[in-house]
Amino acid sequence: DTKEANTETAENNEETAEATPELSAEEKLQQENAALNDKYVRLFAEFDNYKRRTQKERVELLQTAGKDVIVSLLPVLDDFDRANKAMENATDINSIREGIALVHTKKKK
Repeated sequence: DTKEANTETAENNEETAEATPELSAEEKLQQENAALNDKYVRLFAEFDNYKRRTQKERVELLQTAGKDVIVSLLPVLDDFDRANKAMENATDINSIREGIALVHTKKKK
């Protein structure tokens, strides 16, 4: 009876030993799958944040670029307004031409 009990115990131990590597391989695959899913989710979130950030930067750039152009043109527009007022009462055309030429040069800068 002792030999039979030892044989049965040995067989049970072998079955358990065979089942354990399968479970650990399955668990290993599950852990690897979970790690890859986590990596995928993080990469997706990072890419989504990148898209939002670049879109925001693009909008800010367009707003800033337009603002800078308009602000740089304001003094030139003021000078043209003054030139128009000066032409209403001016009798000397040469001084008007010089003033317009100065404004034109200022606009090119």
